[in-house]
Amino acid sequence: GSSCHPHRWAAVMAPRPPRIPSDGDCGPATVSWLLTTSIALYEDGREDIKAVRGKLAESWRNILKVPRPGADLFDQTAEQVGDWQAFVEARRDQVPEACEAPNLRHEVEAVLRAMTRDASNSRTPYWFLEDDFQALSRAYQVNFIVHVQDGERGFPDALSTWKKLHLEYKGNASHGWGHWTPYVAKKNDDKSGCDDPTTVGTVAGVWGVTAIIVLVILF
Repeated sequence: GSSCHPHRWAAVMAPRPPRIPSDGDCGPATVSWLLTTSIALYEDGREDIKAVRGKLAESWRNILKVPRPGADLFDQTAEQVGDWQAFVEARRDQVPEACEAPNLRHEVEAVLRAMTRDASNSRTPYWFLEDDFQALSRAYQVNFIVHVQDGERGFPDALSTWKKLHLEYKGNASHGWGHWTPYVAKKNDDKSGCDDPTTVGTVAGVWGVTAIIVLVILF
């Protein structure tokens, strides 16, 4: 009977992705959902939008070896200067105030501060770029796999033991920052597109099919 053993199939149902905000918080909201539903350490929801944004800024500070505010600036190599310049340049359209900084170090600090701005901020929130997910992969020790129109890309330095978390980009390719959501595979496995992320996610889609199979077998 369909009501005798509901627990037999209820366990295989996975949570559906939330309604990801359409504003600049879509990136951290997607990361938060993926971590909360896929990594046991974050099941308590501690990695909310604010925490993810803070983790991103901290990760970039470590990657770029940016001294803390007030600390002495060490002698930089030409490669380090180039890395800082590329980091700022990729985000200058989002952080125009960086242009007002007196030197490159303060420009980098302006961008790092901007990364913590969410949609509730009076200024424009910082929208995640693709390489921000590589910085977050390093910070959380997971492999964020970004699905874009021309394929998928993960964190090249990820260990094979790191869990893969999939997300996709829906935005303006001209500037590279736009709407991020949990990745949703099409029913025909055509990875060039996706279904509505508010109704079914990659995990939910796979487990949804599993649930149907289990129901058929059991009942």
